[in-house]
Amino acid sequence: MRKNAKLLLAVAGLGFFSAAGAANAQVVIAQLFGGNTTTLTAGNWRYDWAILKNKTNAPIDLSTWSIQYAAATGTTWSRVNLVGTIPANGYYLCQFIGSASGNVLPLTADVSSTTISMSATAGKLALVNNQTTLTGSAPTGAQIVDFVGYGTTANAFEGSGPTPAPSTTTALRRGDEGCTDNGQNATDFSTFTADSTTFRNTTSAGYLCVSNDANLNVSMTSDAVCDVAPTSGAAKFTVTVNNPAGGLTATSASATITLPSQYTYASGTPSQGSVTPGVGSATWSIGSIAAGASASLTFTVNASGSGAASTVVNVTATEADPNLTDNQATINQQVAPIPGTLQPIFLSSNASAPAAKRTISTPAGPVRSYGTGADVFSRFYGSPDGNKFVFVANLDGTNPTNDRLIIKGEIGGGGAITLTPVVQKGTTILTGADTVGATLDTSVAINNAGQIAFSGASSAVATANDYIARVEANGAITLLGNEGSAFPGTGPATWAGTNNATGITSDGRVSFFALTAGGDVSGTTNDGLIGLTDGTPGGTTILGREATTTITPGSVPGGDTATWKAFDSGNAFGAEDGFYVSSDGNTWMASGTFNSSGTTNDNILVRNGELLLQEAKQMPAPEPFPGGVTASTFLKGYFMDPSNNGWIAYGSNTGATPNDWVLRSVNNSVSVAARTGEPIFTGATELWSDTSPLNPGGTGYTDCFFGITQRGTDYIITGVTDAADARRNAVLVWNKTTVIAREGDPVDLNGDGINNDSAYIDVFRNGRLMITADRRVFVPVTLRSSNGNCGTPAGAGQTVLLIQLPPATGGAGCNAADIACDDGTPLAEAPGCTNSSSGPNEGDYNAFFSASGFFFQAGQGVAGVGGTCDIACDDGTPLADSPGCTNNGVNEGDYNAFFNNLFLPCV
Repeated sequence: MRKNAKLLLAVAGLGFFSAAGAANAQVVIAQLFGGNTTTLTAGNWRYDWAILKNKTNAPIDLSTWSIQYAAATGTTWSRVNLVGTIPANGYYLCQFIGSASGNVLPLTADVSSTTISMSATAGKLALVNNQTTLTGSAPTGAQIVDFVGYGTTANAFEGSGPTPAPSTTTALRRGDEGCTDNGQNATDFSTFTADSTTFRNTTSAGYLCVSNDANLNVSMTSDAVCDVAPTSGAAKFTVTVNNPAGGLTATSASATITLPSQYTYASGTPSQGSVTPGVGSATWSIGSIAAGASASLTFTVNASGSGAASTVVNVTATEADPNLTDNQATINQQVAPIPGTLQPIFLSSNASAPAAKRTISTPAGPVRSYGTGADVFSRFYGSPDGNKFVFVANLDGTNPTNDRLIIKGEIGGGGAITLTPVVQKGTTILTGADTVGATLDTSVAINNAGQIAFSGASSAVATANDYIARVEANGAITLLGNEGSAFPGTGPATWAGTNNATGITSDGRVSFFALTAGGDVSGTTNDGLIGLTDGTPGGTTILGREATTTITPGSVPGGDTATWKAFDSGNAFGAEDGFYVSSDGNTWMASGTFNSSGTTNDNILVRNGELLLQEAKQMPAPEPFPGGVTASTFLKGYFMDPSNNGWIAYGSNTGATPNDWVLRSVNNSVSVAARTGEPIFTGATELWSDTSPLNPGGTGYTDCFFGITQRGTDYIITGVTDAADARRNAVLVWNKTTVIAREGDPVDLNGDGINNDSAYIDVFRNGRLMITADRRVFVPVTLRSSNGNCGTPAGAGQTVLLIQLPPATGGAGCNAADIACDDGTPLAEAPGCTNSSSGPNEGDYNAFFSASGFFFQAGQGVAGVGGTCDIACDDGTPLADSPGCTNNGVNEGDYNAFFNNLFLPCV
């Protein structure tokens, strides 16, 4: 025993040196014998041994513990590391050095070692909770769980003296089957003649120690497991006080409940005793709790205010308690989360949303509600001009044979949006008598003319049902490719069983990923390809093919040259994120693997046959990871901007710090948009982080970033931050300047402009967002209720937010024409960049006439207000000189103002 115990060291002429012991031992040395011999008479044993006793009602892992021995007056210790677990109330047999022959132990030892050789008559044996060898004649410290000094010459022991002296025929044991533990080696142990009936190991029956104390413990639960919103009125708690068997009855037991400032005790129902409320607290007078019994209290509090709230309960009794660490319980909650921006909705499957937002008229006839679940709405795909879009939606379960739609969206005057279902699962005719079938892929695309690319598996026989098709502007359907039919070009003979539409050009050619067969196809080595097709041989172009098309290093330093191995389309990212083609068909991007020197550097992102990124290779400038990337889980997703063929990509590197990144390219200029450990926008103290605040220093989120999109100079990044509140640490950041939405923001389901719908953003759906021409963003989310602002989502399903972006920052330099950094990056995209103080230069000229510059923004009409080229009033006066003037977007006034200031110095 270590509670109130002392180790005493006899020193000649100096009396005793003592050191306080540790807490009461849960495991003790119950028996020991050190007289191993070859003699075969009673009480003789071939080996030295010791038996440990678990005095508690729970098993204890001993795999990091040790048992150690020193001679009676020695300072050198021998150590045996323990293994395994000692059962609740059970025993553990240690076997040490032995003789050549003799009486073997009657039970199998739980640990066996010849390291320890004990004296038969005097010595010191210590049970230690680590595996570090002790030093000194009388070691002390919390690491010593139990200590036995045996025999008259032992110079260290517990209590007033050592145990009686054992011999070659007598062993030592504690009283009461190893339970007697008064901290006195001299009286706790006695000698005895051990026989086969006195041995114990981990398979032996346990023995319940009856202690002279009451080991109370307390636990507490709450129905509000995350937050408590004031509108919910109250939170409920349950406190349970337990007195385990084997101890005394706890008398005058009492529990003190300490409440945070936001809570006021309302009422309680105890299983026994009574409750006295106080200011910021309550006292539960429990009374007596018998050994093996428990008592409980259920109480409620009224919540008000806001902020972090900790509720604490402490329990005491008259009797001594051997373990005070379990006499307290705490529940941490967040009261009244600070409301964020009220977010408007576009579509929802939440029952509280208006019918116009959650239902749609279907081609099959009836009005249907959108379905339930997290993935009701697929990602939205916008046309290059940003005025049309297409997406796939799942419907309610009233008819599973036709519960998916392809829906076209058009943005009209004043920003009004019209939705038109164009294809319905199991209903729309594809060709002849065959419908589009039971499978509609979520990879859909639309061009400025309103033509839509889609794919799926028709109602035809399984060997001829995988197809690629196009919806015409008038709603008619054109079949472009079908499993088993002739492939329109040279090389492969037929389309095979996987065909995914990924995009569409302005002239109606559909970009696709496909598996092919026949012709020059050799098994699975070269059956996969990407290309463009209008369904005719003359209108079909193969852009990349496995084991055939060679990829060159491009801008990747040290990049490899090799042929395609596999495409990501239909695999890692889904068909929609593995292959993009520009509206004119001249620029394409694809990801996948190629036949490089190994599997640790074969993941790639490619543009027009040249590497943009390669796994385990240094990224092109600007390098976001100093020294390059030596190991990588690489690309997580990417997107090619349909308005100007720029791109944005995100990924994760395991061989560098910071490990997560977002890169973007506009006008072929690559920049770092975000990376872990950096501010989420310029000047912010909140940092991008994939470490969960719920588990500091431990396993966090798989990725820091999980959503991206880009259109012109606007770009959005979705990710997690180092915000202390794990229920508010996911954000949408625009242009590295503004958080436009945050987890926990209230959602305006009914459109009345008031936060009264018990709906908050819970999760931003992974994948790509979409920005329209009038600079609104479609953001798919799932919701949670205001009752605790956590847990069960508010209604089933998914909601799509429609968020208007802030006005873009126009010319913010030293005069109206100073719109860009010296390298041509718009100032709005790179705050703090290198920018000449002498006046506009080539960088500003290049930005003004870039693909996303003046002529593009002039075509946006009033949606161009706030763009990087919107620097002047309609009459050409710089906006800085005439606030509030007439300004209808980017036009002749901006053109004139740019050239009127281009050659002027800073002002």
